[in-house]
Amino acid sequence: MIKIFLTNGKMNAVDLNNNLVGFDTTDDCCAHGGWFVSLEKISKDLGGGAYDQTEAIEYQDYSFDPSFFEDDVVDNDSDNRLVRFRMVAEGKPDLFLHLYNCHNGYYSKGFESSFGEIKHEGYL
Repeated sequence: MIKIFLTNGKMNAVDLNNNLVGFDTTDDCCAHGGWFVSLEKISKDLGGGAYDQTEAIEYQDYSFDPSFFEDDVVDNDSDNRLVRFRMVAEGKPDLFLHLYNCHNGYYSKGFESSFGEIKHEGYL
């Protein structure tokens, strides 16, 4: 099971293997970032917030795939970035956790993941 927690402007997702993804969800004046889970990889029209999730949630039977990490751009704009993590469950479709930020090149949001020895961190 993956649980997603929202606390003090932060989103944290953790599975039963203690794999963790954390993201700073606070917005600045010229930036809009967020997170969402979908059945497919999405990288367009994220600045409008149509995909944003804002509530804590549980994904029964799912865990993170530690071997999967993607760093991409939003709407073909190198300043607007996203990262993806795959969520897997036996007999169920894969899901993708997206973390993104759309901004003017100045504002960023930090993220971090820890899957045992495999770690990813940076700014979007």
